[in-house]
Amino acid sequence: RYLAPLLDSVCEQLDNDIQFIVVDPGSTDGSQELLKAHRDFITHIIFEPDEGPADGLNRGFALAQGQIGYFINSDDLMMPNTVRTLRRLWSEHKDVDVMLGNGWMIDQEGNPIRELRTSRQATLSAFLHGRAVLVQQGMSFQMSTFRKVGGFNPDNRTCWDYELLCQMLAIGAKAITVPDRLGAF
Repeated sequence: RYLAPLLDSVCEQLDNDIQFIVVDPGSTDGSQELLKAHRDFITHIIFEPDEGPADGLNRGFALAQGQIGYFINSDDLMMPNTVRTLRRLWSEHKDVDVMLGNGWMIDQEGNPIRELRTSRQATLSAFLHGRAVLVQQGMSFQMSTFRKVGGFNPDNRTCWDYELLCQMLAIGAKAITVPDRLGAF
């Protein structure tokens, strides 16, 4: 139901130097046909069973060759100009390992309900003690840092993004928050 708007939000922003990798562990709801229809925009499509979302994401990122990682789920959207914004932010903050932005919670028609804000305090202590909030649709990271921590924990079934961030911070990754809204949930 939400896959077509997601694909549109990504495909309209793609440049030749961006890899768009899609993982589908066996959808039977017409998603695979929709993905095949967008095949010209997708660098890699993985149609194979996995051990859950974290495992699927790891399989996709295993094919990634770029320096910066960003992921979005099938019920999310990229905000217009997200790619341009991320390019600008990463060029301004070359010494950063993790970039934490904001997003929107939207209704079924894509209308904003409320803004989602990542906490300004992006420290391991703040996240571990419940004093910080992560907006997954606003998170981007250096692929070298992702690889250092071994990617997502496939045993984690609900908060793999939060755990990934905590693992990165635990090894000393430098994280900053930015005011930009990058995605929608």
